[in-house]
Amino acid sequence: MQSLIKSLILSSTVLSVSVLSASAQVLTAEQVERDVALAQSAFQDIHPGYDRFTPAAEIDASWAALITDAKASDGTDVRDFYLELSETLTKIRCDNTKVELPSSLKKLRKTEPVYLPLRWDIVEGRAIVLDAPPESGLNKGDEILSINGRTIAELRETLHPYIPVDGYNDHTKDTGMTASLENMGGAVDHLGALLFNPSPIAMLDIETKSGERKAMNLNRVNFDDWKAIAIKLGASELKDAVTYNRIGDHAGYLSISSFVNYRNPVDPHTLYDPIFKMMAAEGRNKLILDLRENGGGQRMLLRLSMPVSFLKSGR
Repeated sequence: MQSLIKSLILSSTVLSVSVLSASAQVLTAEQVERDVALAQSAFQDIHPGYDRFTPAAEIDASWAALITDAKASDGTDVRDFYLELSETLTKIRCDNTKVELPSSLKKLRKTEPVYLPLRWDIVEGRAIVLDAPPESGLNKGDEILSINGRTIAELRETLHPYIPVDGYNDHTKDTGMTASLENMGGAVDHLGALLFNPSPIAMLDIETKSGERKAMNLNRVNFDDWKAIAIKLGASELKDAVTYNRIGDHAGYLSISSFVNYRNPVDPHTLYDPIFKMMAAEGRNKLILDLRENGGGQRMLLRLSMPVSFLKSGR
């Protein structure tokens, strides 16, 4: 297929549009028009909630604007087209409807240092460090006030329009700002690399837990290094998220830091069954379940994986 749109993939949970790598990074207006027509038609026909939350006329106007902009500029850069498609698809208001990176950009993410080497989250509009390698100089609880001169409020205002949500749950957009394996990083890194062309060194304005204000420079890392940090400091997928320890003679401690199980899916029973069989064999009848670091995902995995005896007894 010569068009930019490679495929429209429909599964039980994910509808996505994949963008092809092109030898030239600028698409002609004709390519854009052809690809938009294909994508628009496919989503209208396939997506069960295409206009459930947004009038079809409004979504159609966004598709048309992609073509108009390409014609006015005599073509569109692949990066810009990715961003424009992402913003258009947010109007469908389905968190499983996203644009996949072109293969050329995926390859660059393996080498380009565009990721912050830490785990962090945005809580009530404030960017809080959850964990970071010791060499970073950051500590859990430190607040990031700005990144390369852009305040967190400015970053939220710029990036939120590209982050999809289910229905009208716009308050959940902050969860997509800091980390996502599905999108090869949170919006600050993943989309910031396309919007801001960041330097390999990130300049952070920090306020420590004790109230000290200081400037810090962090060396950004590539995707593989960031993923290793994210998994080491706090797993983002179920397959890496389960930790078990014995406590005393009668209890077990089970930590599950993620219920995300659709990018690299595993049978949850292969993770949980050995734990509960071991508990039964050792006569352990109490379970401490720790979900404090769990950011969500497919929450039914918890009930599907728990032995009936624990659920019935409330233990």
